[in-house]
Amino acid sequence: MRRKEYKNNDCSVFNNYNKWSFLEMLPNLSLLNFSTDAKTKLFDHVAQRGGGKNECVVHSEDYSKEKNNKADYNCAIDGYLMYRSIEGAAAPSDYSGKEITVQVEGAPVALQPLLSRARAAADRKSDFERRHVDWIRNTFPLVCERGTGLEPVTWDDYGKELAKITEWYLLDEAQKRGHLFLQLFDTLGYKQRMHMPADGVFAGRYMYIALVCAAGGVGYGKYLMKVAEAACRVLGCEGIALASLSNSAGFYYSLGFKFVSNVGGQELDVSAWTELVEQPDGSVKTRLVPNREADPYEDPRTSMRDDASATLPARTSKRERDAGEQPKGEEEEERWFVRALKAARSWYTWPTALSFVK
Repeated sequence: MRRKEYKNNDCSVFNNYNKWSFLEMLPNLSLLNFSTDAKTKLFDHVAQRGGGKNECVVHSEDYSKEKNNKADYNCAIDGYLMYRSIEGAAAPSDYSGKEITVQVEGAPVALQPLLSRARAAADRKSDFERRHVDWIRNTFPLVCERGTGLEPVTWDDYGKELAKITEWYLLDEAQKRGHLFLQLFDTLGYKQRMHMPADGVFAGRYMYIALVCAAGGVGYGKYLMKVAEAACRVLGCEGIALASLSNSAGFYYSLGFKFVSNVGGQELDVSAWTELVEQPDGSVKTRLVPNREADPYEDPRTSMRDDASATLPARTSKRERDAGEQPKGEEEEERWFVRALKAARSWYTWPTALSFVK
């Protein structure tokens, strides 16, 4: 009887929910603890926990295999989502379509605007092309060499997407050391329209680094990140998000960026792949060790922050795993979580943006 009544209602129950309200009902599978005895490397772990920018599932830098050249399969193509909280933000103001001037290392730096976000992406792209012909042709591909067997980022391949997710930019036209492209995500509606995350650390106002390339070395890369941080404060943001390639993640981690899940926005604990390094001045820094093979379940640490652990199902003991046992109800729950994750992650079609520093 219930089935007939549901059919007559023409699925009105589900029609009352859009994909975003349904997404809120889905569990964040990146917080589910599938305990194993296998050791794994850092980026394999982050990919498996939903830390890729896209709905990718593996990390491989062997691009000779055809499937490894697909961004929706291999996280190494478009990188890993990272986030850093920023304190001292100013009161939010409307700067869309306006130049922003920030103070960096005691000097003013002007961030040029693209046309207002209300304008079509094609108009914004044309506006940039009209003003920066030489940069597009001669400098853009040079400062965006990616290495590791990947083709350089070029405006011809990338400009259309970049114009969609850029409101301000900085070009080092004097010395041609690099460039920076930034986008503000302030309202829930705008995040949803641009298919950007809006949960967890992304619930508030944040700055997204659509593209940063620094061919002038790590020193200039740090300078560009200071510019982004200053712009973040001026625009009243709570933090900065970016997608990093594996060869730059250590640099961003050293600046305070953390790996986060692309569904739910939860920080991923990668402490099993870190080490403390004493600096010449006696201070101690934490450094990523991506090639270390580690099992985060060998000690009391989980693979996420403690504040997220309350949402996890009970972990199996090693004896239960060896015996092939499963806590009551968890086997079916895991199968449902896997199906839910595939549905949820398919909705996050991130704009193809990269952030890396050579």
